[in-house]
Amino acid sequence: MTQISKATEGDKRLHLSDAVTSGYLYDYDDEFVYFEVYEVDGYKTYKSSYEYDGANAEISGDRVEVARTTEYVAVENGEDDIEKSILSVLKKFFGGTEKHPVPVIKQLNEVEMVAVEPVYIAPGDVDGVGDTIDMEGSESLAKSINDKIAAESMTYNYFHAADTEDFHIQKCWVNPYECEIGGNTVPEGIVLAEVKYVNKAAWDKRVEGELMGLSVEGSCKIEVLDES
Repeated sequence: MTQISKATEGDKRLHLSDAVTSGYLYDYDDEFVYFEVYEVDGYKTYKSSYEYDGANAEISGDRVEVARTTEYVAVENGEDDIEKSILSVLKKFFGGTEKHPVPVIKQLNEVEMVAVEPVYIAPGDVDGVGDTIDMEGSESLAKSINDKIAAESMTYNYFHAADTEDFHIQKCWVNPYECEIGGNTVPEGIVLAEVKYVNKAAWDKRVEGELMGLSVEGSCKIEVLDES
């Protein structure tokens, strides 16, 4: 019975994800879908009402901008209110302050056993094998990971070898502005992930530095240019 219920919720999430064509489905409840949209000034979160009959989902209401705190609340139209809301979220979850030159993201949340980790290099940087990525590539990478999360098809392992269920990625996004994570400056455009640990022993290894973040594994197509 548990497996049937889980499959049904997975199907609903997939249908709602398909219905949200303007952004990435982040969450949903019985009344609203919550989704993120990348805009000129960074990511914004919205909610819309929806209709779902068990097989088809349709967005039925206008989108309303919301702020992610411990619950979803409507964002007022005034710029001062929006700035205060953003600052409040930074202070509560990421340790940001008015005096710090860049937002500070707390890398390790020991209460929830959640770590914020870089997934790949920033646009324009070169990795250890000579590959690079642009902003479009970062956005595509984040979308690919989020799509797999929504489809419940993401797999995890230790050192690209031993499969595990000790942790999973809760969400992935493109860093919209330079910030500081774990004492390191993280540039705009780098893909970040929120990693949830469900095994205390594995979490302790991450905190102690025995486990060191993520290593993405994927495939690509190589285009050979004709220079003749």
